[in-house]
Amino acid sequence: MDDTSNDSTLLIAEYIDHRNLEKTSEIKRRWTVFQGNFSTGFFQLKIFKSEKEKSLKSAYTITRDNFLGLERGEIRKPGNKHKATSTVYLGVILKGGKTICLQQTTEIFQDGVPVAESIERWRQAIHEHFFCESWIVYPKKGLQSEEFQMTLHATSNYLSLVTLSPPRSHKVWIIENIVQCECHGDLFLFNISGHESGGSFELRAESIQEARHINQTVKRMVSSRRQERKRNTPTLQIPPALPRRQGSEKNRYTPSPVMDRKPPLESPQEDE
Repeated sequence: MDDTSNDSTLLIAEYIDHRNLEKTSEIKRRWTVFQGNFSTGFFQLKIFKSEKEKSLKSAYTITRDNFLGLERGEIRKPGNKHKATSTVYLGVILKGGKTICLQQTTEIFQDGVPVAESIERWRQAIHEHFFCESWIVYPKKGLQSEEFQMTLHATSNYLSLVTLSPPRSHKVWIIENIVQCECHGDLFLFNISGHESGGSFELRAESIQEARHINQTVKRMVSSRRQERKRNTPTLQIPPALPRRQGSEKNRYTPSPVMDRKPPLESPQEDE
């Protein structure tokens, strides 16, 4: 697409609904712009009242240093005998407990999965420039949470746990601080260095295959990040994702029957 001001490239711009996670009933349709500078790795998501772009409602800077992942989910509502509707959301998870929540309501389903073309466009636009993978996990050893089910996210810089309802960062680790990781059956085990937030942690994956994939991905990202540190030259290239079982990621939508719940009592923690 064409370059915008400040050497940024416009990647996508359109009207889309935004859900305010602090006021869960508040949903507003806004003109939303995503642009980025490929040479610096700084991207911006700007939210305007209208496409005239005169009234800026909010703006977020997204970089590898604050990006934690993307969380897709749905709130399915029963309809009449012939139709059901689903609200599909995309949470852009950032450090500090911030989440940009885009959503789209649809009555179109394919193989039981809601089809939300706008949400998919935004997911692809962001994912193209920020590496991220995620898995459904069940916290076990070393983690205290009211949530029995969460998503584990891996990016170029971080490994993090994200709550589902609402989608928000719960626990964040710097990925190069992982000193050991392995899998046993459907369990993923890892050790974190550090006096305050270090320790041993254990997560249960949905299957043995998923646990193996988590382990392989995390090991690859730890190695890549350490090599990058040694060269002292950050790379903006997106590493290719490891192969997964067909349909295990693209068509996964996390059921979230409620978005009105308060976040866990434990505030987001970050391993600095």
